Amino acid sequence: MLNIFKLYAVWDGVVSWKTYFSSLPMFILLITAVILVALVIERAIVFWRRTRVDANAVVRGVLSYLQQGDVDGALGYLGSVDSPIHNVLRVGVQNAHIDPEDVERLMYARLLNEKDRLTARLTAISVISVLAPLLGLFGTVD
Repeated sequence: MLNIFKLYAVWDGVVSWKTYFSSLPMFILLITAVILVALVIERAIVFWRRTRVDANAVVRGVLSYLQQGDVDGALGYLGSVDSPIHNVLRVGVQNAHIDPEDVERLMYARLLNEKDRLTARLTAISVISVLAPLLGLFGTVD
């Protein structure tokens, strides 16, 4: 019998939740579903917080400070928000005194670091989303 029918039986009150999750695969599937939802919510919050910054406004703000010769003001402005554009530009402004090619390499390295920060935990989400249907199929075997 398929477990989806057991789920309807739980909804109707014929079968208890304890009976539905009495099999180990279904319990593991429940745990992985909860973990997956938590990871997706966490990543959505991170993406929302870190990508809601207007990059054009940030560049205009930094340029206005730099045109006035206020490097410390530009660094303070860039240090006020933790976003990818702020962090990459901060590395460029902090190292403006060295060779431009080296500054470009440093900014690119920081860009890769920011990419890693944004894509953290996406592997776990993809692994769970691939394994969950297999666990569900395994759970239908009584």
